[in-house]
Amino acid sequence: MQKHREIEQSVLAVFLHSQPIGHKANTPELIRMISSSAPDRIELEKGLRRWREFSWFLDDDDLEIGDGGSDVEELPKSWRLGNRPNLRQMHDYACKHRVKTQSVDQRLEEEIRSVKKTLMEGAGVAGGLTHLLPKSPKDVADDGKFHYAVLGPSAVSDAGKPSAVAKSFIDDTGHEHRPRVFRNALMLAVPSKDGLDVALSSVRALLGWHDVYEQLKEHTVDPIRRERLNRRLADAEIKVSAVVKHAYEIVVTANKKNKVHAFKLTADHDNLFDSIKNDDRSRIQETPVDAAALLPEGPYNLWEAGEDSRFVSDLTEAFAKYPRLPKLLHRDILLKTVLQGVKQGLFVARLNRPDQTFRTWWRQEIDDRTQQDPALEVVLPKQARLVGLRPTLLEVGELAELWSTSGDSHILPVSKLLDYFKGGHTVSVPKNGYSESIILPACEREYLFVAIEQAVLEGTVWLSSDPSSFWKEVVPLGVLDDQAVLHPRPNILFPQDLTPERVPSAWENGRTNGARLVTALSQQRRKLLPWGLVRESIKAAIDSRWLEVCEESTVYASCNYDENANLWLRVRKKSPPKPQPPNETKVAVLEGSQIQDLAELIPSLLKASVGSELRFRVLAEIVGDHSKEAHDEVDRLLKTVSHDLKVV
Repeated sequence: MQKHREIEQSVLAVFLHSQPIGHKANTPELIRMISSSAPDRIELEKGLRRWREFSWFLDDDDLEIGDGGSDVEELPKSWRLGNRPNLRQMHDYACKHRVKTQSVDQRLEEEIRSVKKTLMEGAGVAGGLTHLLPKSPKDVADDGKFHYAVLGPSAVSDAGKPSAVAKSFIDDTGHEHRPRVFRNALMLAVPSKDGLDVALSSVRALLGWHDVYEQLKEHTVDPIRRERLNRRLADAEIKVSAVVKHAYEIVVTANKKNKVHAFKLTADHDNLFDSIKNDDRSRIQETPVDAAALLPEGPYNLWEAGEDSRFVSDLTEAFAKYPRLPKLLHRDILLKTVLQGVKQGLFVARLNRPDQTFRTWWRQEIDDRTQQDPALEVVLPKQARLVGLRPTLLEVGELAELWSTSGDSHILPVSKLLDYFKGGHTVSVPKNGYSESIILPACEREYLFVAIEQAVLEGTVWLSSDPSSFWKEVVPLGVLDDQAVLHPRPNILFPQDLTPERVPSAWENGRTNGARLVTALSQQRRKLLPWGLVRESIKAAIDSRWLEVCEESTVYASCNYDENANLWLRVRKKSPPKPQPPNETKVAVLEGSQIQDLAELIPSLLKASVGSELRFRVLAEIVGDHSKEAHDEVDRLLKTVSHDLKVV
């Protein structure tokens, strides 16, 4: 059989080379002419196909038959001998003999760099440091920050089989006797063996077409042939970019067991890093982890036996150092988790000063500058000692199990607050349908008293210490002690609550002062009201023009308690009505029922004024004494008609 095939090919070759250049014969005619020497028609057609592929001297336009992407090998419709090699065979020869391996490797590296956006985009924005084609592990720092590197062809690997080059980046720093410490902070993208083979083949094909182009550049080439060459060159360029991107489908990193492993991405990727990040096997953490997970009993096991504090920087390094932990793209991810834990009361943040003093944060925000301080620590509440307390934490509902109920109101004895922060006290905090026990830090008496005084001054709580009461005031020295009691902020007094009609005992001859108002209002409500509450109400009454300061008053409305007897007040006199300007249209005063009558006449009025625009100028006024609530309610209803309509 082999001998028979050789005879057929020899007969075909002799026939073709015996014909003059330019001779043309169609395929059926050719088969008939040489069938006497090659009786097997099938073998003859196979031989013709081989000649179609490997003959250098069949015109290129004949060989284009069947190049439409079909897998079926077709015979040309006709055969014509030419006097020059065809493009395909020139390209085949160039790829095999003219294109150097060094040129292929160099061009492949250029192509990898040209698709940098696909391979690298997103990593830097997410917080990682990026490296494209680093030459050695020295080029990737071992500093605890997240690093993402795209390695060259020398690191080619397969799933489950990381190459020695890829492993060296995970294991070593490139410096003698210095293995990589932060193994969990490095992620590598490398080409697969199959992908690299396709990429190298495509690059060689591209360089082959460039070689053909250079060979024909100095020769006259017909336009059709030139167009075919340009098209093949452009197609090869596009194909190279696509196969180079696809070649990078292997990820190499340290797994949970601290072993270097390689896995293959399961889908095509337009953005390589996003595909890596979204793959669970990468174990990349973008969002803050649960702060409770950082506790000693949490799943991460970050604390050594007997430790009660850790530097925040140490926690960051732990996530970069130990592959059993998630990979953090940025230090800020852990920092946000720590800050969240401080706000929730799971940790106390502490910053030591050079003078051996320190500052603490608990259930509060930490300023930006302190967040970046390498000396910032987190301390377990059981062992922590606060040197300050956020005053707003004393508000009702802020701290679990702190306030007691007395009748229909809340109270907080100062003695209970001191016991609450004695250290080691445990409270139950409700969380999403369940309760969680939290240990409270200790806080010294002096710091708690400072927080109370500040909370009273800011109006967060109301302090009573028989026989005095304070709210939005400076607490005098010696008043605050263990017998004092805190109350929620008092209910506001409205300006009309200060009028002679509401507290007649405070008024005499149309006048009153701050001291009389405090006494009368306290007797009326059967509790000692703080001067700060009455003072704020007096200010509101003056601003809303219910009251005014008398000429004989020697202090302002913002005076202190010991000056309130000199703050004299009277009911503000109503301004006389404004005189009506001459020739001004007289305003009719209508009762409510008359307004309704007017509304019923609107259709008739509009009809009577057809061709003109009829307008009404409306002025609303409440005559007689009325409360601020009534005034506001009328204004609200009038605004449903027009925003410009309000009570004067």
